[in-house]
Amino acid sequence: FSHLNLSDPFWMRRKGSGWWTEIRAGCVTFLTMAYVMPVNAQIMSDAMGKENIEDLVIATAAVSCIASILGGLMSNFPFGLAPGMGLN
Repeated sequence: FSHLNLSDPFWMRRKGSGWWTEIRAGCVTFLTMAYVMPVNAQIMSDAMGKENIEDLVIATAAVSCIASILGGLMSNFPFGLAPGMGLN
């Protein structure tokens, strides 16, 4: 976990990145995830019933949150991880 330090968090300077680049990338990832969650829940609700769509959005968001945080902290790669819509 040497990439978790206050002087160069996630080795941003070493990789040649900056705060502005990371904020823009985070906004793009957020918008992508905001699209994936309801669409993924809609596709899954076809098999599980339309009455479960709110629960499916929450489940997709929870899994995406846990996977993204663990992936970022453990591997030092800033990926947003969500269930793939191709699997549906």
